[in-house]
Amino acid sequence: MTKTLQNKLLLLFLLCRWLLLWRYGGIYLDMDVVVTRPLSALPNCTGLESEQWAAAGVLKFSPSHPLIHSCLTYFAQHFDGQVWGANGPELMTQVLIDK
Repeated sequence: MTKTLQNKLLLLFLLCRWLLLWRYGGIYLDMDVVVTRPLSALPNCTGLESEQWAAAGVLKFSPSHPLIHSCLTYFAQHFDGQVWGANGPELMTQVLIDK
């Protein structure tokens, strides 16, 4: 698989994550997340990567949530397929700061 194709697939995956969560709501978890307690009682929320960074690998939001809409807008304006985290933790952190 070429690097160009990998970048296009990454873009598609990342865009689908934000679009599906905005349209339908629900829970998105990265494959390396281990859940030890039920998530049902949590309100709209995101996890933390560290003390400085919000996570985009742990997301729970209702349909059409304004924060996810802001994430989609930020994604469209700042997509960077070359930097790890630019479209995940960095995106979510910046959107939260801007709110």
